Amino acid sequence: MPTASTTRRISIPPSRKKPRDEPVIELPPLPSDLFNRLRDDISLRGIQIPILVDNTTGEVIDGKLRKQIADELGIREIPTIYVGRLTPEERADLRLAVNLYRRHLTQAQMREMIAWTLRERPEASNRCVAGQTGANHRTVAGVRKQLVAGGEILHLPNRTGLDGKTYPAAAKSFTREKLTKDCGF
Repeated sequence: MPTASTTRRISIPPSRKKPRDEPVIELPPLPSDLFNRLRDDISLRGIQIPILVDNTTGEVIDGKLRKQIADELGIREIPTIYVGRLTPEERADLRLAVNLYRRHLTQAQMREMIAWTLRERPEASNRCVAGQTGANHRTVAGVRKQLVAGGEILHLPNRTGLDGKTYPAAAKSFTREKLTKDCGF
């Protein structure tokens, strides 16, 4: 009977490009009219913007739709940039960064992106998550509060800031008495 410390080496079949436990964020599908316009543009000009492919797994990080359309149209010359030595978290961050800013998301979709990011990195500060998702730090704080209240993430006493340092999660509250005592009023 295998124990928790037992290590097994397995080979990943070509049909399954990434491990199941890798963080994956599902972006909303492209509306059909935009998909058709993209298909028409690719059939006219080919693929102009390279796709990003993970060098070790062969996973398409950015450009899945472009590659799918090129395959359907029989286009063989696909400009590709190979990215290597990324952790699963770094691949997920890169996928989010290059795709999120191209899509017009509703408020609910944006809050779900924030929630996904907080579930993956609950130790990140609100400003750090806001910078990653393109949201306001107050919106991130509201989503964090909902996730903590719902038990989806833990309230952590410290958070990691943009500079990589650890800071207290909440500013210390000061009373008038403490201010007068500490400041000499």
